[in-house]
Amino acid sequence: SDALIYLLGMRCPSPLLVAPTALHRMAHDEGEVATARAAGACGLPMVLSSLSTCTIEAVAAATKAPLWMQIYISQDRGFTRALAQRAQAAGCKALMVTVDTPVWGVRERDIHNGFRVPDGLRMANLERPGQPTGHSGRGIGESLGWTIDASLTWKDLELLREAVSIPVLVKGVLRGDDAARPGILKLNSGDGHNLWWSPDPKQPTAWGQRRPSWALVSACRKSTSSFTSARTSLLIRSMKRMPLR
Repeated sequence: SDALIYLLGMRCPSPLLVAPTALHRMAHDEGEVATARAAGACGLPMVLSSLSTCTIEAVAAATKAPLWMQIYISQDRGFTRALAQRAQAAGCKALMVTVDTPVWGVRERDIHNGFRVPDGLRMANLERPGQPTGHSGRGIGESLGWTIDASLTWKDLELLREAVSIPVLVKGVLRGDDAARPGILKLNSGDGHNLWWSPDPKQPTAWGQRRPSWALVSACRKSTSSFTSARTSLLIRSMKRMPLR
């Protein structure tokens, strides 16, 4: 069957995007550039993580498919604004702002393994002179805590929207009243290890009042994530009937 859809006016061969994930050079020498090249070969949009090991410009040059940029609202609002404008200048077609990570989750495996940004790699789009680099600390909370800020509000998103002319999408809406706002909504990040509680059970009702054009749900990778899935089964069932055009 024909899986062609249009996302924000962009023609896509299927309702799939390459999700934002960090530190691709830990898996491949070319990092996000290689990922973008593969996505482009399939015609799939790629969402570049702000925790990328390759520059926005290098990734944008590697794909002919649409490129979006995922960002966090950092403690330095001026830097966040500049990053958004840089993404637009590089050719990104949309911004995806993650809002369900006010603090980094307790990722026990990362703490046990002493995770930090490996020597020889860098946060290509976040490093600034005299600022943290992620090369110290134990676990993502200690090594990358400087990349996020718990004080973000809808006002921050409004200011970010004024800074660029491309669409600004919200990823990680969990409350029913917030879900009533328009935009792309995603229940959680990864397997829900940032916020362990389930999304607001009123969220399906809020969506029914003001249905988004389309939505994303992340995969469950742990048994504990199944509790969230069970609580949101009504929402998932309704999403199967959600129009993609």
